[in-house]
Order: sequence, then structure tokens, then C-alpha cells
Amino acid sequence: MTREVAPEPTTSPTNSRSPTGGCCADSPLAPARPHRHSQGLFSHILRDQLAVTVETFWQCVTDGVVPTREAGAPATGEPVPLEVVHLLTTKVGLSDDEIRKFSRAEAITRLEMHWTHGS
Repeated sequence: MTREVAPEPTTSPTNSRSPTGGCCADSPLAPARPHRHSQGLFSHILRDQLAVTVETFWQCVTDGVVPTREAGAPATGEPVPLEVVHLLTTKVGLSDDEIRKFSRAEAITRLEMHWTHGS
């Protein structure tokens, strides 16, 4: 399936051009250009954020076929504050899987242990 992109107009209120013909990069109204995004970024978004294949993505876009996804584990209890998760990861060296097993109180206690005992 080939996708066609309409050519950009040379001048418009949202796409002003410099005397040399280039687009004014500092214009807040400059339109996004899809070719500026690499295939790697597109693949990353599909794989890591949407968790779908290219084929599944286009089936959803063109045919309306919604991808099936596994239901995640339901959240229980109070969530661990993001700052605590960040510190446990960067300062204590714990993995996301290890932190995910903690309750809010356990995560805070583990961080306090690191600060007081250095472990």
C-alpha cells in the first residue's frame, strides 16, 4: 500500500519561507514534517509503547481491527511515588520488576535503608 503526501505550499500563514526558500525553523506555526521522523522511531513507538507489529498497526488503521492485548495485573494498594521508584532505580540499583513487588510502605522503607545503611 503506497501512501501519498501532498506537497507543501511554498507560502502560507503557517508556513513562512525565508528568502533562500527554506522554512523558518523558529516559527511556532511551522508544520510537522513526517519525513523528519526516522523509521527507527516509528518502530520504537510500535514495539515499546503500543506493543504491536507493523502489520497489526496498519490493520487497525485501515480495517479497524483492534489488536488483542493481555490484561495487566490490576493495581492493588497505594502506588509507589514516582520519585521513590526513580531513586530506587538510580541510587539503589533495583530493577523495575523488583520495585513492582513492593508496596508503597516497603518501597519507602527500602529507600530509607539505603540512605541510613548504604545498602
